[in-house]
Amino acid sequence: MCAWQDPRMPLNVQADIGRLLAVEPDASQAEALRQFVREGLKGADLIIVSSAYAAVVAINRQVPDVVLFSESIIDKHRDRVLDHLRSTIKPASPQKLTLPSLRHCDRAALAAQISKLVAKAQAPPWPRRSPSSSRKPRKFAPVPPGRHG
Repeated sequence: MCAWQDPRMPLNVQADIGRLLAVEPDASQAEALRQFVREGLKGADLIIVSSAYAAVVAINRQVPDVVLFSESIIDKHRDRVLDHLRSTIKPASPQKLTLPSLRHCDRAALAAQISKLVAKAQAPPWPRRSPSSSRKPRKFAPVPPGRHG
């Protein structure tokens, strides 16, 4: 369940594939984004806020997997949000995406791109070893006859 969202934009889609924080000041774009996530990213937990300040407050309450920025958010405000997010996560490499206009984009490709970012954010920070890694099998000395434990 979402811990907090901007009271001017009570738009929330609940599920469990990842936590998305969207910074979208335009109410009609926010509604289009909510609909897009509901239909194209089933299972995503979406919080939509209308300002960089509200995004920082939302990050303090729950760290998102991915931050989605409206094209209208200026770099200074985007940097403020990302700097705050970097200070709260380890390793400090937040996943972010500038949203294109949802009216004129390939929604399936955008959904796939967001899903990849969520998966990257949720992946462990260390490399995993595969079972077929180059680790050599251990050799054990034979047990002398009569010394079976």
